[in-house]
Amino acid sequence: MRAYLEGKRKRYFPPFTLVAILALAGSLLMQLLPEVGYVQGMDAAQRPAVEKFNDWCIGHQGFFYLMLTPFMALWTWLMMRKYGHGIVEHVVINTFISAQIAVVSLLTWPFVLFDGGNLLTSMLATVLMLVMACWTFAQLYGSRPVWKVILRTCVAFVSSFVMLIVLVTVVMVVLMMTGVITVPPVPPVAQ
Repeated sequence: MRAYLEGKRKRYFPPFTLVAILALAGSLLMQLLPEVGYVQGMDAAQRPAVEKFNDWCIGHQGFFYLMLTPFMALWTWLMMRKYGHGIVEHVVINTFISAQIAVVSLLTWPFVLFDGGNLLTSMLATVLMLVMACWTFAQLYGSRPVWKVILRTCVAFVSSFVMLIVLVTVVMVVLMMTGVITVPPVPPVAQ
């Protein structure tokens, strides 16, 4: 990645094309594989909306990789702006990380299926993604103290996920308020 940022681009695959191809491959794979049971223990009234959202997320997984990239780029740039790369370079760096995340998602999906959709498996995949991001930035900023790079990467990773979750929540609320997504009313609890 360091060579790509230094302008040696002939031998390297363009990062945005790489993410697009991996995201498309992931989305196609998710359409072919059976569904996982994230909603099995959920209340029957909540199940249709969550299943609809999960189906959309699985079918548009590549969209989430691309959507996460600007948030990660913003936060890694904020956390590491003293290290010499601008916001555009952080977009490229995080695009490469998004490609790595796409590969990890493709490789860990069989484990999620085997495990029956256990959220623990998905969380372990997320931790693996964080470890990969830390490793990437530690390699890129090898002259800096490793613990500082890892700490800054972790803060950026968590902050970008929180920002993405807030944005998705706001979008979901707006879609529900406008009637694009309907959620059946929850029946009153009998006393």
